[in-house]
Amino acid sequence: MPTTLFNTGDALRGDRILVVSRRVSPPRIINQSGRHRAVTVTARDNAYCVIEMPLYPRPKERAGDS
Repeated sequence: MPTTLFNTGDALRGDRILVVSRRVSPPRIINQSGRHRAVTVTARDNAYCVIEMPLYPRPKERAGDS
């Protein structure tokens, strides 16, 4: 069974993340680096996220990580 995170500051990173939520804020465009831009939204009311496609290449695990 996958790990479910509940604490403030827990994060997900992937190429494709599925978000299920009752409400989602309107998309906002934010600046990344240079001319690159990204979109941010906030999922509210019992939000749940699942990584559908991990980052590739997958980062190597550091010693001591489990």
